[in-house]
Amino acid sequence: MSSVPSFEAATAELQQLLASLTLSTRVAWLFREDVWFLRYDRAFVTRALHADNLRLASQVYVAGSQRGLVEVVATIQFGGLVGATVWYPHLPDEQAQGWSQGLKVSVRSPLPLARTIPGSIWPFLRLAPAFRRYQRFNGFIPTRTWAASCAPSSSAHGAGA
Repeated sequence: MSSVPSFEAATAELQQLLASLTLSTRVAWLFREDVWFLRYDRAFVTRALHADNLRLASQVYVAGSQRGLVEVVATIQFGGLVGATVWYPHLPDEQAQGWSQGLKVSVRSPLPLARTIPGSIWPFLRLAPAFRRYQRFNGFIPTRTWAASCAPSSSAHGAGA
C-alpha cells in the first residue's frame, strides 16, 4: 500500500497546484451543505462556513489515508478563497476512478467562481426544492454527516502512531 502524506502536507500540495495555476492558495474546506451547484460552472456558497469544516476535512483525510486512498479536490473559487473537499471510497461498492492508491490532488475544470451568499439568507435558499434535490442526489461533494461518520480507526492512535 502506498504511503499517504499528512493532511497538512496534502493541503500544501493542493496549495502548490493552485499557485501553479495562478489561483488563490487560501483554502476553505467545504461540504455539500455549504455549496449549491446550479450547473457545472455556476454555484452558490454560504459566507457562513461551519466552524467544524477543517476538523471534519482532516478526519475524513485521516480515515482515507488509513485505507491508503484519499482525494483532495478544489471545487470552487469564492471571495479570494478556493473551496476544497476531501473524499475516499467509504462504502464497499464505492470505487475511485483514475487511481488505485495514495493521494490524488486535483482542481476541478472549469473551476467556477461561486456567488457568496450571506449566512442570514442561506437558510432560506436551503428551503428551495431545487436545493433539496441537489443535496439528495449530488454525490460529488460529501456531506458533513458523512464526514462525521468517518472516524479514523483506533489502531492509528496507539503508541508511536
